[in-house]
Amino acid sequence: MRAESGIFFYLAGVINDDTMKKFPFYFLVLYLLASCQGTKQAETQALSVVDMTKSYPEKEIVLQDIADVEYIPLETTDNFLFNGVAAIVSDKYIVTIGHQSEDVCLFSREGKALTRIHRVGNGPGEYKDIATVDVNWEDGELYLKEMNRQKIHVYSLDGTFKRSLPYPENIWLNQMYLFSPEYLIASRDFTPSAGSDAGFHPYLLVSTESGQLDSLSYVQKKCVQVKLIINEQAHLYGYMHEPSIICNGSRFYIGNADSDTLFTMEPDFALKPLLVRIPSHNEEGNQYGLFLKGVAGPYLFLTKQPMEIPMNSIDHLDLQNEEWLYDRRTQEVVRYIFKNREDTSKPVSGIMFYRYPEDCALVILKSEDLVEAYEAGELSGELKKIVSGMKVDDNPVLMLIQFKG
Repeated sequence: MRAESGIFFYLAGVINDDTMKKFPFYFLVLYLLASCQGTKQAETQALSVVDMTKSYPEKEIVLQDIADVEYIPLETTDNFLFNGVAAIVSDKYIVTIGHQSEDVCLFSREGKALTRIHRVGNGPGEYKDIATVDVNWEDGELYLKEMNRQKIHVYSLDGTFKRSLPYPENIWLNQMYLFSPEYLIASRDFTPSAGSDAGFHPYLLVSTESGQLDSLSYVQKKCVQVKLIINEQAHLYGYMHEPSIICNGSRFYIGNADSDTLFTMEPDFALKPLLVRIPSHNEEGNQYGLFLKGVAGPYLFLTKQPMEIPMNSIDHLDLQNEEWLYDRRTQEVVRYIFKNREDTSKPVSGIMFYRYPEDCALVILKSEDLVEAYEAGELSGELKKIVSGMKVDDNPVLMLIQFKG
């Protein structure tokens, strides 16, 4: 789970179309956020509709006008240095993942450092790296999925190892959330070469006790991915994989790039249509995908993404996308630019939707940026008070945004 401006990104390589069967290949994986599959019957119902051919207006929105904003400064100590993402915010705790130190850190809801889990290695109860985590607060269990090994480890909240949940080597899971005390829900990754598998089930339930896998009934008919054109003459390409499980508190949304419909997932795993795009992504000449980034309050956060992107370098990858805000009350769609009333230095960017309270999103405010804005006189209110005692190498401030309505 790696974040930069709301997009998950890690490199494992590229795919050469002509030599894919003959040479080992790696995957360039970029997690955006997804659209999903529906039937013709669902798409003909009275659904909210987004027209991909329209040019929607740009709109500046002050977050405090549509949301309640809370700032949480994370305590800085020698053992608690933040270098990753705030994966979980509950009513009592915050869980962060460090992708350089491979730590899982537990903070109080107010940001006080509590527990650090660092069990890197190859032995029992140890992990090589971290993809994602989730927590069963009632049972006091933390589930950690490795990125490059097919293992899920279970720890107590103080870091004591309890058990591992291995799964078959031919199944590659990416996202993972706790769906119920009995099950984790995960999305199954597959490569473009597997796109012809008409029986592919991308969503799985994982037993929290045994690790047993059960497929949900959803069937993905084909692989639809954004192509990164690295060297067209050499037929060298990368592909972007979009997370297709969206979490909003206790609610889940399922998406898949091979369909035009976004869904809500009910507690019994039934899918309820939420929104449909027109024209269909299957229509000839379609150049754009529509991906669901997050859901909070009455708003759907959407990304219009070109399906082919020239790529000169990884460090300067321009996704050429548009970020849309869809208001389900008015059916208004705008290209949003968020502003923070207490920080006039720049627009708000990097909004994320992970395991947060209902209707919440989160932004990580880096200490060096905050100190610079403070010294320039661009901060006010509660944020100014917090930053007045900060240093540039302190842990960041979390900006928790709870959308109204």
